[in-house]
Amino acid sequence: MQKDSVDAVIARLKSIHDVESDSALAKALSTNAQTVSSWKSRNSIPYALCVNIAKKHGVSLDWLISGTGQAPTAGIKEPAASYGLSKREEIVLELFNGLDMEQQQEVIQDAKERQRIAEMEKNLKALQDQMEELKKSG
Repeated sequence: MQKDSVDAVIARLKSIHDVESDSALAKALSTNAQTVSSWKSRNSIPYALCVNIAKKHGVSLDWLISGTGQAPTAGIKEPAASYGLSKREEIVLELFNGLDMEQQQEVIQDAKERQRIAEMEKNLKALQDQMEELKKSG
């Protein structure tokens, strides 16, 4: 993402949250000012964060990211419909979005590893059950 694009997205995020400073934006996003600063220095804002904010505030993702498409109506303060997310899912997504990109990647890798281990444990249990059945019949 180009530097002017990042600055423009941050400006639109400030507009959505009705704040003027980076520190106020960070507070509105439940993160810290250093995170917002790192987005600027890396010329990158987490896409998942943009998706979440677009859904939460009922704005066009195209508008948020590129400035094109349907601009929000003035004074949007209330979140959009929950889009079928449970409260627990909303909390996880909010916490996830508060992490920097590297931390998000670590969380994704950890989740994939946990899922792989759970699948292996399930397969192991099925094999143990089969062995028990073979022992009983033999």
